[in-house]
Amino acid sequence: MQVVSAVFPQVTVLDYPRLPYILTFMNILFCSYIFLCAKLSPCSPFVTHGWVGGLLVGLAWLLLYCFGTFSNLITQIHFRQIGGHRALYRAGLAFQTGIFIGSVISYVLTVHLQIFHERHACETYVC
Repeated sequence: MQVVSAVFPQVTVLDYPRLPYILTFMNILFCSYIFLCAKLSPCSPFVTHGWVGGLLVGLAWLLLYCFGTFSNLITQIHFRQIGGHRALYRAGLAFQTGIFIGSVISYVLTVHLQIFHERHACETYVC
């Protein structure tokens, strides 16, 4: 992300007001694909197509991280420009609250509801 910030130092929400919405939409797409792969496990999409399935999931994780970090960065820069330290503090608090709520939801889905199943390497699956 430091490379992106160095290449595009003047990208702000004021100049590109739709950019946060585009990045959020891209994050929803990648997150939905990752969730679908986890839900359909051990028979995830393209799992039987050799390296294609792993490449798609790895690329989805990478792009989710990149778009999410860039979205977070430009949002924090925007709050710093329009509201100063108080707005930046409140934005950080909102981000951390959202991360906490997301982690609690992930914990409940994984541990208590057990909707995800792992794929064992030595077993054959009929998908």
